[in-house]
Amino acid sequence: MRRLTASAIAIVLVLAIVGPASAGHGAGRGYMPANAKVHGHTLSEIGGMWTEWGFNSPADVNPLIANRCEQSPTDKKMWFLPVSLGGDYAVGCDVPDGAFIVLFAGGYECSEAEGNGSTEAELTTCAAAGFDLLTLIQVSLDGKPAKHLDRYVVTTPLVELPGPNLFGVDPTPSVTKGYFLILRPMKHGAHTLRAYDEFASIPFTAGITYNITVGKPNRHHD
Repeated sequence: MRRLTASAIAIVLVLAIVGPASAGHGAGRGYMPANAKVHGHTLSEIGGMWTEWGFNSPADVNPLIANRCEQSPTDKKMWFLPVSLGGDYAVGCDVPDGAFIVLFAGGYECSEAEGNGSTEAELTTCAAAGFDLLTLIQVSLDGKPAKHLDRYVVTTPLVELPGPNLFGVDPTPSVTKGYFLILRPMKHGAHTLRAYDEFASIPFTAGITYNITVGKPNRHHD
């Protein structure tokens, strides 16, 4: 059997972690292809993980209200970024080396607590109808616009939010349709990520500039 070189072994290890690469173009350098798996999770599943993280706590401790980026409760190598709930502003985010960063760039969420239905079919229909109202989406990393964003649109599985949550005191099912992007582990240092979306007919605009500092692994979260 032919022996693998050190570089070949490294490539095999990377593929084992992130899954096979997508054919064709992704959003650009720095982003995972839309159909790649990260630690065995599809983009839709990761969107569901983000939805549960983002909406499953009440306002006084909610990471979206506080604009906190946090380690995923499900996968310790993923870090979730908050989404703007309206307005345009900047937030700081420190992540460890080797982290996959999950960005929800914009979309529409529907839950039973908001009166949008109770079944997965009803909530999926609601999320799709709301998503269709989105008129503008923009993402850039270190000043370079992301491409082919339409490939990153997913509908999450039905997520059961415990109570209390961002929508009320009782548990509620929830579905989100939107643009979810996974950033590959970035170089040590400072990076700027920008996401912006508009719903012209509502009207609603939301934007965040994320000032991300990639540093040494945070042992507190290991």
